[in-house]
Amino acid sequence: MDIESIAKYFPSVEKFKVGLSFREKLKWVLILLVTYFFLYEIPLIGTNPYSSPQFALTTLYSTLTGSKIGSLATLGIAPIITASIIVHVLVASKVINWDIKELEGRRKAKALEKVLAYAFIFIEGLVFVYAVSGLLSIVPGYEAIVYLQIVLGGILTYLIADAINKVGFGSGISLIIFAGIAYSFIVNLFSPFTVTLEGKFDFWFKVEDSYPVGKVLAMFVALERNDYQIFLSSLIQIVSTFLLLLFVAFLLRSNIEIPVIYTQFRGLGRPIELSLLYTSTLALIFGTALLANLQLMFLTSATEIKGNLRCGIFGCFDQNNNAVSGIAYYLSPPKALLLEIFGIRALPEGVTIEKEIIKTFIYLVIFSLILVLFAWIWVYTAGMDPKSIAETLSAYGFGISGYRSDERVLEDVLNRYIPYLTIFSGIISAVIAVLADISGSLLFSTSLIIFVSVAYSYYTLIKREKSEDLPKIIRNALE
Repeated sequence: MDIESIAKYFPSVEKFKVGLSFREKLKWVLILLVTYFFLYEIPLIGTNPYSSPQFALTTLYSTLTGSKIGSLATLGIAPIITASIIVHVLVASKVINWDIKELEGRRKAKALEKVLAYAFIFIEGLVFVYAVSGLLSIVPGYEAIVYLQIVLGGILTYLIADAINKVGFGSGISLIIFAGIAYSFIVNLFSPFTVTLEGKFDFWFKVEDSYPVGKVLAMFVALERNDYQIFLSSLIQIVSTFLLLLFVAFLLRSNIEIPVIYTQFRGLGRPIELSLLYTSTLALIFGTALLANLQLMFLTSATEIKGNLRCGIFGCFDQNNNAVSGIAYYLSPPKALLLEIFGIRALPEGVTIEKEIIKTFIYLVIFSLILVLFAWIWVYTAGMDPKSIAETLSAYGFGISGYRSDERVLEDVLNRYIPYLTIFSGIISAVIAVLADISGSLLFSTSLIIFVSVAYSYYTLIKREKSEDLPKIIRNALE
């Protein structure tokens, strides 16, 4: 039995036999996202996730997987991402000799992704219930019930992402992550709530000496109380966020142009535009999700108590679950180093500014290598490499202006740009992610790049829709 036959035993969403209008696609996307946020807000019966101090450590993992620990969306799209990473690595390394540029190869790859995604739903559910149960604070005796709820939520999340791919537009993975990031961004900007000592949420004015989570409100509250440290901290975080958003938008709009002409009509043609952020958002998601999964593994392996620290084979964590030593320390994102340098935020116990600076440099190098690796894998498995693009252009009769019409000439010219843009994309993404982390940005790590990239990709996608099919308010906004 081949992989495609096995995949048929797992539920998925059928594609519509007729094309949908933009309005219908938009309607389905909104319905699916609202459905997902229902999962996002329904708590797991038999758990109390907010009672554990480990909850705060899962922020990066949750943001990059569209998950919310302790809800039906506990797994988010982590199983789908993990399955996609494995398939792309296997194809890129030729362990599986499928040509995913061809229809048959793509079908097999999608079928394998589907089977692996379902497998990881069941496996990762077990991990959350038994290996990292402290994240959920499971009531004794409820383990099986919690596991079944997590699996159900994982299956529903897979179907929602699959439905977005089939009946909406764009990638279900990217859109769910974008929605989660947007939700987090709005909360971090404007939320009037604060977290109490019991780990629950309440309005800041009901909790003595507390500040709202939303940094805009926190600034005004800090001014009223003459607390200039909180005011400066909030201001730096807000300003750094919007400066980095503008920088990413600038990179997305910056292109290298390669002049091509249609050889059958001499002189007729238009330049190919290669963005400075050349690689797909999914390559960033895969690379960052891999690192987030490693950090979660480091945390769960730390079970030995040494004084005020919890230690394991990968390093030690303090009472606030900050990594303070070992591989775990050097592979954890730098947390608001800029605020720590200015004395606005305290360093973890046993950590110095000098140690943090060295750690930040090491983390940047390792993170750059990870993102470059996934950028390279994505380019050469998604048909974005010079050879694939040259074949496509040549098949449609295009050539390079000033050169004879030859596929090899096209490939040679593209080879002067694409490999370097791929490496640059990975490195600059890692640099922006680290800048977001050290400045305490409200959109940390690569979530900032993903947020802008997905928003921009949907902007261009919507513009390509027939203008008469667009709602007037959207059509006016795009003009």
